[in-house]
Amino acid sequence: MPSPIAAVKLIETAMRKIGVKSTGQTLTADEVTDGLQCLNDVLESWSIEGLTVYGALPETFATVAGQATYTIGAGGDWDTPRPAMLTGLYTTVDGVDFPAADWSLEAYSAVGIKAMRQSIVERYVFINDDPLARVILYPTPSRGVPIVINAPRVLTQVPNPATVLVFPPGYMRALQYAVGEEYSSEFGSPIDVSAKARSTKALIKRANRTSRTMSFDPTVVRGGAGSSIYGW
Repeated sequence: MPSPIAAVKLIETAMRKIGVKSTGQTLTADEVTDGLQCLNDVLESWSIEGLTVYGALPETFATVAGQATYTIGAGGDWDTPRPAMLTGLYTTVDGVDFPAADWSLEAYSAVGIKAMRQSIVERYVFINDDPLARVILYPTPSRGVPIVINAPRVLTQVPNPATVLVFPPGYMRALQYAVGEEYSSEFGSPIDVSAKARSTKALIKRANRTSRTMSFDPTVVRGGAGSSIYGW
């Protein structure tokens, strides 16, 4: 099933895959409503799985001198659709990009001098709050500098059955089986599509996979450079 296509057509196909409907049969209003809920449940789950999401969205925001914590999400300090996670962050100072490392809240809490300031942000903490997430920068920016964040795309909820869906190759087929599996787990069906749901989902995850570079804390290596009183 190529993209784009109306959500109701994808739901109809999913229903046929699990044997709830046959070709030519029209879905009832309740079946369409239930199918749309299943579709949105699948999209919500996929949005936090990482490899089921295609691409990242680099976005640029401004920092404020002396401010370490920023809310991110619709209406937040960084006004954008709320991400489920960040995959990278860097500051640009005098035309040079300086990547920051991901840090845990526990590690940040252990730092004794949180008020340390400088232009270049070296670490960041992403706190998955709701409705707005929070990002803590360390050291605290000493002046306003541009911040670029990379966040996996959030798969948008589908508001109604007539909404036209547009996805990269492979997604429509995977969604057919995923919606069918979600529907059958709640309402039952004569055909089990769980194996197809897993295999088609695996294909899009394989397509979205990127190479990763191994990294380590230099302080754990004998004679390693970059050690500090903060342990990183």
